[in-house]
Amino acid sequence: VAEEDLRDVNCRRTRVWGHGANFDISLLEAAYRALGHWMPWDYSMARDTRTDYDKIWPHLDGKYDKKIVNPKLIELSHIAWADAVMEAQALQYCWRKLGLSYK
Repeated sequence: VAEEDLRDVNCRRTRVWGHGANFDISLLEAAYRALGHWMPWDYSMARDTRTDYDKIWPHLDGKYDKKIVNPKLIELSHIAWADAVMEAQALQYCWRKLGLSYK
């Protein structure tokens, strides 16, 4: 199997998540292009966490309740790694509340 064929198959299945469809993923795509690398996801596989957050916390306009998700990390808000961890945990929390699996 050619490497290009594997890329094609994997790209159709790989989802990439961002907190906002036009920021995180756009930066990541620009970094891949700047380094001359192919993106390991298809454009149609980009996902926005805010869509799922709205299902659980509709009154927060695409945000999540940090006190419920991980109160220990609240003081680290706006530090990239802590935000990424909290956003992933918030997404997992949403899926559990909706009865979905994230494995």
